[in-house]
Order: sequence, then structure tokens, then C-alpha cells
Amino acid sequence: MPVVVHRLTKKPLMLGSTQTTVALGSAVAIIGIFLGFPDGELEITIRLAVLTALVGTYLSLLARQEGRVPLFDPGTLLLMFTLAYAGVTPLQYLLNDNGFNVLSDARLVFYDPKPYELGAYIDYYILFMVGFAITYLLFRLRAPVKGAVMAPLDRDYGSAVIIYIVMIFVAGLLLSIAIGGGSDGSYDDDLAEAYQRFLALPIPVIIAYNILNNLKLFASTLLVLLMFWYRDRPVYRQLAAAVFLFMLVQNFLIGGERTTMGILLVSALICFHQFVRPFSFASLVLLSVTGFAFFTLYGVLRGGNAELVDFVASLDLNPLATNNEFQNIFAGGFELHMIRERGLPIDPPWTIYFQDILIFFPKAIFPWEKVNPQDWYLANTYLQTFNYFMFHPVAQSALGLGPVEALIRGCVAGGLLGALHLWYRKRTSDFIATCVYVFCIVNAFVIIRGGQYQLLFNAVFAVVPSLILIDLLRALIRRRQGQALAS
Repeated sequence: MPVVVHRLTKKPLMLGSTQTTVALGSAVAIIGIFLGFPDGELEITIRLAVLTALVGTYLSLLARQEGRVPLFDPGTLLLMFTLAYAGVTPLQYLLNDNGFNVLSDARLVFYDPKPYELGAYIDYYILFMVGFAITYLLFRLRAPVKGAVMAPLDRDYGSAVIIYIVMIFVAGLLLSIAIGGGSDGSYDDDLAEAYQRFLALPIPVIIAYNILNNLKLFASTLLVLLMFWYRDRPVYRQLAAAVFLFMLVQNFLIGGERTTMGILLVSALICFHQFVRPFSFASLVLLSVTGFAFFTLYGVLRGGNAELVDFVASLDLNPLATNNEFQNIFAGGFELHMIRERGLPIDPPWTIYFQDILIFFPKAIFPWEKVNPQDWYLANTYLQTFNYFMFHPVAQSALGLGPVEALIRGCVAGGLLGALHLWYRKRTSDFIATCVYVFCIVNAFVIIRGGQYQLLFNAVFAVVPSLILIDLLRALIRRRQGQALAS
């Protein structure tokens, strides 16, 4: 068996046996699914094993090629998040004796799924992952990203980037205060009331708020990359690091949103892995488990939910079945699946099926009504209560063509990220290209959480305006410098 050597440490990596073991485990688990098992617990457990084996096989293939854990890779992050969104809720189901309780998402309690019903919906995620992994690896394995020396960053451009970052975060804070969100931007625990207040705002304010949120996502990535790129200007790196730490601490102390905090932390981890020192596989597992536990607990405790935790502890119920982010995302698509499986009537407008394309265009240009999937879902499903719903690829497949569509959507997602990979591998020494790539890595999870083309939407409406504004700032800086020299 050939020995793979770590690219940096030059130590041998015995990845061949691991890859073979994972591949065999995947084959046995897949055969088990199609043979069927009388025991409901085993029926779900096998599917969870397949999900894990798919991710393990993917990581082994890329690690064998690169000589290290492929953390600097959008496919890795997407598959890991897909594993979490697909596996956490069924695992809670098993830990609660094959069921949910009043602490769980109301939709899961209402439908009270049997193991085979839950397993059938997990198959959607499996097929999505298979389609994605096969298609993306066709690009990835043939064209690996090679290490490159960081090209020096133009001083004026670097100054423009720093000014832009400060401007975006200050503007976001001022807008939050103006619309009544509070000076700290803390999380509102009454989600339904907060959503209705937001919809009642004037349309220009809503548009401005959404634009700033998109710009803030890319500004966060710029901030992190500055800490690792400015090797020759330690002052800039120290300034970026100070702003980075301030944002993390401030967001944590006020109980703010997890998205910004997560993007900052994950961006820093993958940049450290790529540009400073790679993490071992054991370190990556430890970081993933710790991060998962932290963000889950943080989501429970923020917004004044500490009293709710005390109340739950006083009940004679299994707290492991308690509702969380992953249950919310899982339950929305699962309800659509159950409506179809049980033959319940549902008649979505035709625009729902083209939501991935229509999101790129304002509804004012269409002669027909552009229906928001969130609003349609709340008005037409069988639980007429406010439930969190994201029209992700699996939910779209459950409403559309079923498992075949899930496989196709996985292939499409693999093709999109594969094209991104081919674009970046020719520009690895460029600061902006690397920043765009890192932005897509840390936001890859929106494909399985938000929508098929949500990542492309974020890139278009976050990256493009940001680069235009940074160029304008650089032009202003150079103009002032020219005027100063002339005087």
C-alpha cells in the first residue's frame, strides 16, 4: 500500500486503510437499507451510519490527495453541515425512545413519525450528499489547490479594505438603532413578534437592512483574512485582530446572532489551517464537537431563555429531544414530505418551484405574484402557528419530484462548487480571490440550510457591491494623496 506523506510535516499518513474501511462500511450500510430491518431503531441507525460514512469517505479521498485534512474546501463544510442537519433530529428521536415530546418541534410531535417514515426522509439527505460528492469530486480530485505565496497587498487597497470594514459595521449598528433593534443588536427571543415588526417596516428600510447584512458577511471574511495576509505589515494584522476579538466578545456578551460569530470563528480556523499550521483529524473532530455544543447551548441561553432551561429541567421529560436549530430546519421539510406521503391536499403556487431563480429578481418586475416560501408555508400547512421554515433543497425535493430531485439537486450543487474550485485554483496568490473563496467556504452551509442557489445569491449581493465600494474608496485615497503631493 502506498504511503502518503504530510505536505508540511513530512510524516507518513496511513490513509489507505482508513479509506478502505470507510468505503466497506458504506457499502454494508447501503445494502442494509435496501434489505430492510424489522427493528425501527436499526433502520434509522443504518441511515445515520451511511451519512457518517459518506462524509468519512469524502474526507479520506481528499486527505489522501492533499496530505492533510481538507478543511480549506467548500465541499467539506457543506457535507459536515448536511450531516448535522440530517442526523441530529433522528438521533434525538432515538435517544427519546423512538419519539418526540412536548419539548420538541410541534410539527414533529403532531405527525408522530414512525421509524420508516423518518428513515424515508433521511434518504433525501443521503441522495443529496451522494449526488454532491460524486459531482464535486470529479472537479476536486483532478484539480487540487496547490499552495502559493501570498501576493503583496497594495497599501492603498489595504487601507480601503480596512475603512470599508469599519464603515459597514458602523452603518449596520446605526441602522439597527434607527429601526428600534436596540443599540446592542441583541437577539429577540420572541421570533414571531420580531418577524412581524420587521415586515411592518418601510420597504426601503427593509432593503437597506438586507443589503447591509449581506455586505457585513463579506466584511467579516475580509477582516479575518487581513489577520493572515499582512505578513509584512504587522500593524495592520494587529489592528484586524483587535477588531476581530472585539466583535466576538461584544457579540457574545450581548447574546447576539450566531451567524456573524460563526462566520468569524470558522473563517479564522480555516485560514489558520491553510496559512499557518494544519489541524490534525483528531483536532478537527474535537473542534467540531466543541463548536456544535457551544453554538447549540448559546442558542438556548440567549434571549432570556435561561428561565426556560430551568423550567425544562423541572419536567419529567427527556431534555435530549428539546427543539433546536437542526430540528427546526428538519421539521419544515419533513412536514412537506409527510403531507405528500399521507396524501393530504396541498396546492403550492407554481412560482414556489422556481424560487431558486426568482430570488435574484425584485418582485416588482413580474406580472405575477412572487410568493415568499416562508409566507406560503405558514399560511397553507396544517399547523397554523409560527414555525421556522427554510426552503432548502431537501424540502424542495419533498414538495417536487421526490428522491430523484434530491439526487439531481446534489449534482447541481456539486457542479457549482466545482466551478468555484476551478476558478480559484488559478488565483491562489490573489487576496480578493482568496477572500471570495473563504467567503464561499464558510457560507457553503446555506446551500443545505437556505436554498439551492442561496450561496450564489449571497456572493452576488455581498461580494460584487463590496468590491465596487472598495475600489471607490481606493480611488478616493489616491486622489487625496495626489492632492496632498500637489500642495
